[in-house]
Amino acid sequence: MTSILPLSSAGRFRHGAPSLFKASRLRGELLVSGYALQFGALDNFGTWYEATGWPSGRTVEVPIILSHNPEQEVGVCALSPDAEGVFAEATIDDVGGSIAGAIKTARYSCFSADIVLPPSATVRFAAGKPFSIEQWDIAAVSLVGMEAPAVRQSADRGPVVLHSRAELVELLRASGLARGAAERIAAGGWPALETATAPTITSINSTIETLTKSLMENSK
Repeated sequence: MTSILPLSSAGRFRHGAPSLFKASRLRGELLVSGYALQFGALDNFGTWYEATGWPSGRTVEVPIILSHNPEQEVGVCALSPDAEGVFAEATIDDVGGSIAGAIKTARYSCFSADIVLPPSATVRFAAGKPFSIEQWDIAAVSLVGMEAPAVRQSADRGPVVLHSRAELVELLRASGLARGAAERIAAGGWPALETATAPTITSINSTIETLTKSLMENSK
């Protein structure tokens, strides 16, 4: 069963799932690009963001900050959506080279969106657990380290390309599934995916929701 409930004020400020970026230097500036937010990737509250929350064609500029600290603003980035998520292209003032040094040592290796939900935002629940959010915005983008495997193993723009069943298993695990469940889904689904376009994280989450409902109905 799916239900829709309002959010408490404590849940209105969230951190998006870390996503790898790539960086290059141009004189005293760092140019950094990657996905600030991936549609379907779980945030720090265990929910994911639907593409409908970001109007098609909308482009904005937001600050780049360090580790979700608004007092450590280091640059600005342009955000634009595509089918995978919201892509960020950032320019960082790094004359002293300290941020480049932190990237080299992997202290910073990922983007993570600083997400703000409007007071009217609601969360969709499935099988008693928070599932997805339709209304959201990005106030800033943080440079963070990788505390857990990133859902995307590439900073390039565009669809995730899967080359093996093992890669599908890791994608499912990064989306929140236990290894056993991911392996069972991959075992049944990989033959159909081998000759198809790689699935998006959003479509995988929708499949998980459908399977969860089916399992609950069959256990009654």
